Order: sequence, then structure tokens, then C-alpha cells
Amino acid sequence: MNWKPRTEEKYTGEFVQFIYQRDDTRFVILRMEDGHCCVGNANHTAFYPGMVYTFTGHWEKHDKYGLQFKFSSFASSAPVTSEQVKTYLRRYLGHIKRLGAAGIRKMVADVGPACVVEKIKADPKWMASIANIDLDEARHASKTMIRLEKFEDARIKLSSMLEGSGLPSTAIEKALDDMGESAADIIHRDPFTMMVRGYKGAGFSRCDTLYVKFGCPEKGLKRQFMALHHYMKTKNAGSTWFPLKEAAKHIRFTVSVDVDPTKAIELGLRSKRLVLTQHKGEYWIGSRAVLESEDQIQTDTRRLLCGNHPG
Repeated sequence: MNWKPRTEEKYTGEFVQFIYQRDDTRFVILRMEDGHCCVGNANHTAFYPGMVYTFTGHWEKHDKYGLQFKFSSFASSAPVTSEQVKTYLRRYLGHIKRLGAAGIRKMVADVGPACVVEKIKADPKWMASIANIDLDEARHASKTMIRLEKFEDARIKLSSMLEGSGLPSTAIEKALDDMGESAADIIHRDPFTMMVRGYKGAGFSRCDTLYVKFGCPEKGLKRQFMALHHYMKTKNAGSTWFPLKEAAKHIRFTVSVDVDPTKAIELGLRSKRLVLTQHKGEYWIGSRAVLESEDQIQTDTRRLLCGNHPG
């Protein structure tokens, strides 16, 4: 019997309240307006009661809690009812003190609830006139709505880009926290940025697979250097120095036999991430961060042995 990947589904609903949330693991269980529950890894601050969200994932039946939608990604949806518009604008434009319930009602009455957000983005003068706020405030509101749209577009784009990569959904949220609406473009240009930033699950193998998938330069120096970094981190646990010839051999094996690893190693030396030394006629390299950490440990140990507190 051939295994087939589970088909991703979409579910859209209005968030009502948290059934469960944990900040340390970013795990949430959400109760939706229609009675369904959504379960997944996400920052709880991304959810606001009364707002509509579209989730990507699949339905599964829990032995204890029944049918649930287990999501791998999500994005907020534009409001379509008067109450949703009020909730949406209060959340994202609550800093505009003069924008009250009366102004929101007037905008809804003028263009309909489903068109309010688009109208705010397109026509700040209309918003200023209808809602009775300053034009500068309306322009700021317009920019906020446009940026929010880009942010949600980035979330959707990231979810699509990383689908099937094996990365947890928390990587998407962390990327958006760190890089905002530019996250998808930055990661598409350089998936290794997730590895450098220490994202959970973003090891060399996964990031390298994405690097090739996205059409990044196959023999790029960044890829060679990350292959070298991976080699030093995983080869011979406990070692701090590595034979230069073996390191170069690993780069060729991982990237391509045609590359010249010299430039990648020189890049590491110039950026002061690597240290080069010679011992018994052979060249060795090491990670500057690891070596400096070991030097500090040795210094602190000597101070302790002499009766002095380190630091």
C-alpha cells in the first residue's frame, strides 16, 4: 500500500475564547463561534476575540474532545459583519483615540461592513470626513491597514513556502516576529537565516533542502559556510579544532565536488567567525565563539582555584 500525504484543508471561523494556552510552548486550543475547536502551535497574542481567522490544516477526531481542526498555519481574515469590523478596527486602530463606535458605525453604514477596511486603505480623506478624525490620523490608519495586509500575506506566503519542510509552525511565527512582513522574502533569498537565528527544527538539512528548492546559488559561499558550520558542530563531539583538509572535503561532499572551499573558509576568517592555526605542519580551524567560551571557562576555573570569584 502506497503512503499518500494528508490533504491540507481550510477552515474559517470567528474566534471566541481560549480553551487553553501556554506561552512557553506557544500551544493553543481555540473555541470558535460555530462551536468547533482549533488546535495548534501559535503565539496566543495573535488571536483576538471577535476576529475571523482562516486556518490551514486538517480535521482529526480526538478520543476525549471529539472533532478538532489541527492547524499548521493561519491568517486573520478581513471582517465581513458590523461587529467584526468594530472588533477589527478597535484592535488595530485602537491607538487613534478619536475613532469611536459612532465613527465606525458611520463608515459601515456608508459602504457596508465588507468594504470598510479596503476603503480605509484607499481613501484616508473619506475616513477623516466620515469618522470625524484628523486627516493625518486617517493616513496613519491607511498605512496601518496596508502594512497589516502585507503582514498577513507574508504569513500565507511563508506557510506555502515551508509546507512539507518538516519545520514546526512556530518557525513561521518566530520569523514574523523577527522580520515582519519581509519574512517570506528574506527566507526565500536565504533559508539559512532560520538556522543562524536558532529556530527550532531549522537544522542544516532542512534549510539546505529549502535552499535548493528556492533556486538559491548551488555553489553559494553562504551554503558552503553553513555546511562547514554544521560539520564543526556535529563532527567529533567535544572537539574544538578540526583538520582544514577534512573540513574542505566535507564542503565538497555536501555542496559540490566542483567548489573551491578556500573562499568559504576565508569568508569565515574575515568575518572573525573562524580561527586558523597550524600544528605539526597541518592546518586546523575552529569556531571563534566556541574557543573564546572555552578560554573564559579556563580563566574562571583558574580564578576559582586561586580563591577569586570569576568576573
